[in-house]
Amino acid sequence: MGWPRRTLAAAGVAVLAGGAVLTFGRFSYAPVPDRADLLNPDRYPLQTAYDVLGRRVSRAEAERLKATDAGRRQLSPEAGAVAIDEALVERGRQAFYGETFGNEVFLTDVMGMLDGGLTPKEVALAVARLRGAGTNNLQVAMARDVRVGDRVYRTGELIPTGLDVPRGGSFVLGIRAFYDRGHLRMGITCALCHAAVDPGTGKVVEGAPNADLNAGLLLALAKNSSAYFMHASVPEADASKSWDPKSWDPKSGDPKSGDPKSGDPKSGDPKSGDPKSGNPKSGNPKSGDPDHTGATGTGPALPDAATVEAATKVHVASWPPGSFDSSADRVTNPTSIPSSFSAHGEPYSWSGREAVGPFGGLSSLNNNVHAANSDTTQLAAAAPWLFGMDPERYLGIVLRGAATPAFRYDPAGARKPSEVLASVDPTPGSPGLNSYATLPTYPATNYMTDNGMFASVPGEPANHANNAMSAFQNLLRPPADGGDPAAAKAGRAVFEQAGCAGCHSGPALTNHRVIPEEEIGTEPTRAVAGAKMGARLSEPAMFATDTPFPLPPNPTIVPIPLEGDRLAQVQLAWGQAGTRGGYKVPNLVGLAWSAPYLHDAGVAVGPDAERQLGVPGTLGRGVAPDPANSLRALVDRDLRARVIAANRASATGRTARVTGEGHAYWADAGAGFSPADQGALVAYLLSVDRLTEAAPTP
Repeated sequence: MGWPRRTLAAAGVAVLAGGAVLTFGRFSYAPVPDRADLLNPDRYPLQTAYDVLGRRVSRAEAERLKATDAGRRQLSPEAGAVAIDEALVERGRQAFYGETFGNEVFLTDVMGMLDGGLTPKEVALAVARLRGAGTNNLQVAMARDVRVGDRVYRTGELIPTGLDVPRGGSFVLGIRAFYDRGHLRMGITCALCHAAVDPGTGKVVEGAPNADLNAGLLLALAKNSSAYFMHASVPEADASKSWDPKSWDPKSGDPKSGDPKSGDPKSGDPKSGDPKSGNPKSGNPKSGDPDHTGATGTGPALPDAATVEAATKVHVASWPPGSFDSSADRVTNPTSIPSSFSAHGEPYSWSGREAVGPFGGLSSLNNNVHAANSDTTQLAAAAPWLFGMDPERYLGIVLRGAATPAFRYDPAGARKPSEVLASVDPTPGSPGLNSYATLPTYPATNYMTDNGMFASVPGEPANHANNAMSAFQNLLRPPADGGDPAAAKAGRAVFEQAGCAGCHSGPALTNHRVIPEEEIGTEPTRAVAGAKMGARLSEPAMFATDTPFPLPPNPTIVPIPLEGDRLAQVQLAWGQAGTRGGYKVPNLVGLAWSAPYLHDAGVAVGPDAERQLGVPGTLGRGVAPDPANSLRALVDRDLRARVIAANRASATGRTARVTGEGHAYWADAGAGFSPADQGALVAYLLSVDRLTEAAPTP
């Protein structure tokens, strides 16, 4: 395992400056493009002085508030206020490109992203072969054979990774590499998904979704894909049903509590899954249960490792390029990567579930990536109500195939999975492996954070980097359209006539609402992805925005008011309170950079609208969806029907539940619009490259 990592260090192409590294022993690097390397260097002017739990406070209003004691309290960290200035924006940009919050440990040592089919050596060679040309889809040769379902990726085969390298660059955008005395780790930053290289110029578009990032395939080619089994439909992980979820103590969530209701094997509870109890359902090998993989019978009952690994690889590999499954609901239902042209686009996430707290939920969205999606070990405490699974068993599945031996759980060994994790945890003061500031209510969900944790950087306030990234993202705007103004003006009239403005209104062309699934008609399983989190729910809260990290004793907690229609909308977005869930009305700024469309990325049409239909005919063949043709499919029922048919005919599309269905609002012949009207509407939609003229600036 060490040889290819040292090869990368010697190559000096991807991350390491060999001589300096060998001298000092430690080094890390993430590329941050210069302004001259950006296709969209212009930003909105900074005019907001404070964000107070999502309320924008202008500089003029801030000056008035500072004149009174009551006003100063409104702008205080104890009220949840974030002071916004150019320094915060710059910190946000640096974090956007360079902050991993420690996820390199999970991705490298547990998931084995560097030890599967793609290795650092091959990535370095692929970058070197560009000779500075740049790419929006780095082709990397397989280092070894890897089977994913019926498909075998062969040694030497070029894999379309979707990784971006800017023109003149020698490093992959959105990846930070760490070299520590012979050990290379790879971490991901927000830029991996939310910045893209323009294939025409080789320049970076800040905020554009990386529409061909092959995240699912990259996970499938990792050594230990099982570490992501909870983001996929893998019933094979349930082969042993030894543990009763009712036995978990809902107050402590601690399997070490000794409470006979806690599921602690030490308790002797016959429902706990303790192999010492003699329970025939416990997974004790003496009981004849074939699912136990531990030779001693003292560890948790685990399903067959190869079966879980194979199933997980198939499901994550089904995600279309440009998509990611961010919901740990154990159902394969990825969503398209959104843009970071986020100003006035609240609520955030595909469902609108990120809706409370600073920047109208944008900080919550940023936090979710690093506090939930880039370290699955932190979900262990919530495994009882999310998955009906004992925490030790959950960790056993995640750690059993870990790439680095010190992180690997041995079912035949003497240590429990949690003890293995504790022995290597770089952040022993918090759950999981990443760097977290943890609320007293952990692991309960609150609507500000999935699990009561905030990804934070030591030496600065808790959640500060996420807030800083929000301030930066809210200033981003796509490159200028440069289209026909007359066509766009005519298209705006069609937009109004077709009723689009009923939902797509306001500064960013969204009314900020969540539409019930039964009305919008999009994938129902995705809409209820957050339903089980309601089993352990605390009041929305966060830390005061000046709370130092690591946390002091008794840090100040800021409650986040949520009631009435606002509460009902959040519950709908999470699929809770008896609802069937919903989908948010997305903003329309930057549509030229965010094809394909709909939440599942299913509305995709290539330059050849007759043959390049759906995900199978575009992204599945390495063809970039054409924004104009794809938007036409969004509003033309006949073309959409063909797109849906193409998606349904795809086995991988069915696995990923990518259909292109829903949003049945038409501007076609059936609705009384001519082809010219439809063309004008598409021209208008592609022209939206900034907030509307009447919009207040971020």
